Amino acid sequence: MGVKDRLKRFIAEMKMSQGKFERACGFANGYVNNIRRSISPDKMQSIIEQFPMLSIDWLLTGQGDMFRSENNLPEEKNDVDVNFFQKKIDELQSKYDDLNARYMAACDEVFESGKMNRDLLRMLNEERTARQTAESRLSEFKHSTATQKKYVERTTGKHSDTPSMSAADNLR
Repeated sequence: MGVKDRLKRFIAEMKMSQGKFERACGFANGYVNNIRRSISPDKMQSIIEQFPMLSIDWLLTGQGDMFRSENNLPEEKNDVDVNFFQKKIDELQSKYDDLNARYMAACDEVFESGKMNRDLLRMLNEERTARQTAESRLSEFKHSTATQKKYVERTTGKHSDTPSMSAADNLR
């Protein structure tokens, strides 16, 4: 359950409409439904000024009770500690920064892994090219050797791979 859902739960617990809550805090119509992640400190200040019984810990984190205890309520509306909100925001920012750093490190690992894969593919392609070149040269050599054998046979009348024999011996 996020901040928006907890705020809606508080409004329902107060038995009031969202519109009435928004007007009481000086917010635009539809503000509650448009909350994305959290509430800015100035908006939080307005909420606490109008509803001092609401526990900020509960609203921001979901921990503890929805309502502040009697001895924890401010004596005046202006007694709200803005530093408390800043501390909570700083804690959340710190958690976000830590998660973001871990995410970026994971992205770097994936990137490095991709670079290693590209290097391996490049090496495999070079190896394949070298093998193809060697096979091509071997084929050319075999062709050249066969051509040379044929030339020797034509000019000498002898097969280069068989011992020299007379034509009569070849017929037997």
